[in-house]
Amino acid sequence: MILSNIRILLVEDEELDARALKRFLAKSDNLSNNYEIDISKELSDAIKKIQSNIYDIILLDLNLPDSMGLATLERVSAYSQMPIVILTGANDEQISIDALKGGAQDYLVKGEFDSQHLTRSIRYALERDIVTRRIKLVLETTHEAYLAIDHQGCIAELNPAAQILFGWDKTEILGQRVLDALIPESLKCEYELRVRGYIDSLSTSAFKNRQECLVLHKDGHEFPVEMTVSSLMVRGNIMYSIFVHDISDRKRLEQMKEEFISAASHELRTPIAIIQGAIANLNDSILDVLNDQEKNIMRIAGNNIRRLAHIINNLLDISRLESGRMKAKMKKLNLADLLPELVDEMKELDSSKKLQFVTKFPNEAMDVIADEDMIIQVLNNLISNAVRYAESIIKIEVNKRNEGGVRFIQVSVGNDGAGLESSEIAQLFQKFVQINRPQGGSGYKGTGLGLAICKEIISQHHGRIWAESEKNVFTYFNFTVPEHSGNLS
Repeated sequence: MILSNIRILLVEDEELDARALKRFLAKSDNLSNNYEIDISKELSDAIKKIQSNIYDIILLDLNLPDSMGLATLERVSAYSQMPIVILTGANDEQISIDALKGGAQDYLVKGEFDSQHLTRSIRYALERDIVTRRIKLVLETTHEAYLAIDHQGCIAELNPAAQILFGWDKTEILGQRVLDALIPESLKCEYELRVRGYIDSLSTSAFKNRQECLVLHKDGHEFPVEMTVSSLMVRGNIMYSIFVHDISDRKRLEQMKEEFISAASHELRTPIAIIQGAIANLNDSILDVLNDQEKNIMRIAGNNIRRLAHIINNLLDISRLESGRMKAKMKKLNLADLLPELVDEMKELDSSKKLQFVTKFPNEAMDVIADEDMIIQVLNNLISNAVRYAESIIKIEVNKRNEGGVRFIQVSVGNDGAGLESSEIAQLFQKFVQINRPQGGSGYKGTGLGLAICKEIISQHHGRIWAESEKNVFTYFNFTVPEHSGNLS
C-alpha cells in the first residue's frame, strides 16, 4: 500500500533523533515521497501547530522540555483526534501499555526500529484510524441507541441516540454501573445475577438473540426495550457492545391486540361451553337411535367444538402470559420425579404408531425453580408434538448445564420425523406459525400457538427454548430452567 499526501507532525526535541526519523521516512518506498512533515521541539509549539493545521498523524516523543511522560500524550489528545504513534527512548512495558490504553496507536522505542518498522506503524495507525472514524460515524448517526460496557459492568461509551433514549448526558453517565443507572430497582437482583455470570465467565451465551427487558429513564419512568449484546476482548479485558431499541409503541399495540383477543375469547367461552354440553347431552340421550351417518355428524361436531375450545384456551393463555396476568408461581420441583409419569401418559397417545420412547434421566435429583403446572404444559406440548411427527423413535433427556455462570437444567425432546429447515426453525416460536400444516382434508391442524406459549412460559422462568434439526435425521426441542439453589422451598 502506497501512502500519499500524508501530513505528519513530528514532536521531538532531540535534533539527532529528528534527523534520523526524517531519513527513515525519506527511505520508505511506501511513502513514495508524497508526504509533508512539520517538526516541533516543545509541546506548546506542537499544540499551536495542531490548532492551526490539519495533520494525518502525530509522531510524539513523551519527554519534552515542557512536558514529561504520559501527561504529554494526554495533553496532545485533548487537542487532537488524529492517530498518535509514541516515539520514546524508554523501553518500559508498563508505560507502553498505559500509552495504548490512553489512545496511542503504537509505541516505538528509539534505536529499536528502522524505516520499514516506522512506515508500517504509520500505515497501520492510519488504517485503524479510518476504520475507527467510520464506526464512530455510524454510531453517532444511527437511530439505534448504543452503549459500550466494560468488564466491571460500567458504561464506557454511549452514542447520541442512547443519550436521548435514556435522558442522560454523556458526561453524567460515563463510568456509572449499568445496574445503577439504567435498571429498575425491582429488577436489579435478577439482572445482577445474570450480568455477573456473563462478566465472570467472559460469555454472552444467553445474549445471542435479541432480549426484551425493562429499563429505567433518568426521570424515573420504566419502559420496554429490545437489546442485542455482543462481546469483544480489548487489551485483555472483555467489553460488551449493546444496541438498544425502544419497543414502547410496539408493546402498546400488542397490549391493545391482546386485550381484544382476551375479551373476544371470554365472550366465546360461554356459548362454546353450552354447545359442548348440548352435544354431550344429545350423545347420551339419543345415540342409540341414530344411524351411522348421524353418529358421524355428531362425532364431527364434537371434535370441532373441542378444537374450537382448545383454540380459545390457547388464545387466553398467550394473552395472559404476554400481558403479565399469568405469573409463574415458583417452587422447588424435581423433574426426575415428574417426567417419567408424563412420559407414561403420553405413551397412551401412541395408539397406532407404536413408537419407541428412549429416555435418559439421571439417578440424582433434578431440582429446578419452576411453576409445576406451567412446566407440565410445556412438556405436554413438546412430547405430544414429538408423538405427532415421529416416525419410530422419541428421545427425552435431562442434563445439567452452565450458562454464563448460572446453573440450569436442560430438557431435550427429540423425534426422528421429517425435520426442519434452518429457515423454518427461525419462525417456530412465533405466534400462529405452523410448519407443514395440512391444507384441507384430514390431518392435525393446530392453532400455531403451542410453541409460542412454551416460549413465554420458559421466558418467565428465565430460561431458554430452542430447536435443533437435521433434515430427515432427528429434531430436538430443548429448554432450560434455573437449577434450584436452596433459596426456595
